[in-house]
Amino acid sequence: MKKLIALLLALVMVFALAACGSSSTASTASTSSAPAAETSSEAPAADEGKDYDTVNIIFTCNGTDVGNDTRTARLLAERLAERSGGKITMTINNNDALASGAQTSAPELVINGTVQMDLRSTTVLGAVAPKIKVSTLPFVFSNYAETIDYTWGKGGDFYAKTLDEVGLTYLGGMHNGLAAMTNNKHVIAMPEDVKGLKIRCVGDQLQDFWTTLGASAQGMNWAEVYTAMQQGTIDGHNNSFSTIWSNNIQEVQHYFSTLNLYYELFIFTANSAWFNGLSADTQELIRDTIKEVSLEMNEILEAEEDEIMVKIQEEPYNCEVHVITDEERQAWIDASAEFMARWTEFYGEEACAAFDIPMA
Repeated sequence: MKKLIALLLALVMVFALAACGSSSTASTASTSSAPAAETSSEAPAADEGKDYDTVNIIFTCNGTDVGNDTRTARLLAERLAERSGGKITMTINNNDALASGAQTSAPELVINGTVQMDLRSTTVLGAVAPKIKVSTLPFVFSNYAETIDYTWGKGGDFYAKTLDEVGLTYLGGMHNGLAAMTNNKHVIAMPEDVKGLKIRCVGDQLQDFWTTLGASAQGMNWAEVYTAMQQGTIDGHNNSFSTIWSNNIQEVQHYFSTLNLYYELFIFTANSAWFNGLSADTQELIRDTIKEVSLEMNEILEAEEDEIMVKIQEEPYNCEVHVITDEERQAWIDASAEFMARWTEFYGEEACAAFDIPMA
């Protein structure tokens, strides 16, 4: 009797194991097919009825692995691959690896065709197309809603025309951000508070601005800034709160002011000869996806900036944040009058009109 029971139990175990093995195989197949873009050997389905080119885009940006430009590039790559059925892929080179970390050299790589697409701040891109920097003049924008209207409206039209002259196609843009002020000396509320401070900046426009207000303007590549702040080579700089946070500037700066001095756009460009050689469907997909991703990231970044302002005032940073009042902002505008007269004359009526900047 015991032998019969043992035999029956053994048979039950065999059938049970067989059933478990079958169930496990089905589950594995289901799991592996779910995240199709990452693990499936099958390409995602392309948009129906579209003729997309098979292309791998060499893409550059300046940000770290957690930088907003890098985050956006990765989202763009994901969406393009999904919607093209895997035909359009991107190789992202962040930290300006292809330019040996020199962000000011990167636009030339797009112009000469070494790189097909790039995401670059207005100021840096202005090295090859100076007139686009008109949108970074002080106090042109007071909030993010205004910047979006111009990016995808007549401001964008001006970018497109100007960049086309140097062999670049404008594809849209996303927030780099409204520039806050940071430093390690004292609270900055009024223009006179910056006198004597060594302030890092990029380009002759910002150097002239800070010199006009009595500060010492310091040209410096972004890769050098953190260490320079640590060592006291520079006292402060301007940047958006999101860029400040993603680069840990709160670790080496103590005083922050919501100056909103100027607005920096991250501009998507492509080598024009390369882009014009793509099919109409491919061009449309790239443009549409860039706009979708840019607007989506703008919302995320605006929300994150509010959170960052709170975080940097808490442990372990304990930074001080001064919120600029309307009266203080007007004092900065008044102090910038001489500077604005010079630079609106330089940019001219067409450039200024694209962003409704009055000629001084």
